[in-house]
Amino acid sequence: MLKHPLRNSRKPTGMERITLTLQQNQLHLEAIQKQLPKQLAEHCLHAVFNNNKLMLFTDSPVWASKLLYSRVKIIDAIASHFRDPVQGLTIRVVDNSIFAYKKRQNKPFQDNTSNLNPSDKPANPHALNNALNKLANVLQNQRKLNRSR
Repeated sequence: MLKHPLRNSRKPTGMERITLTLQQNQLHLEAIQKQLPKQLAEHCLHAVFNNNKLMLFTDSPVWASKLLYSRVKIIDAIASHFRDPVQGLTIRVVDNSIFAYKKRQNKPFQDNTSNLNPSDKPANPHALNNALNKLANVLQNQRKLNRSR
């Protein structure tokens, strides 16, 4: 039996479907951002359109409320660009830690560890001085270990 040359009988794989969905969501986001004022559009981070329901993600509750006030523009942008009816609009606030890079662990500098050593009486039996000496030794040992790696 001959296959029709224009029909693609191969179904997209899982990764291809995800990629297509992300591209479609990006197109929705760009259409929405074009209809909004520039300052408001910068805070519209991501859009998901699924089952005729639109979900927008923003970075703060203040911008979420401003996006809700602009919901008519947002719904009209989707309807005019994609001919898809929007039955619902949800705006979510995304935690900023999602977009932040993993912070480096703060490591003490040599200057800071030398400040922990009591300078006036190194053999002072006072409890605070002993604790500071121990802390300085531990930090210096950790720094040496990190350098050797």
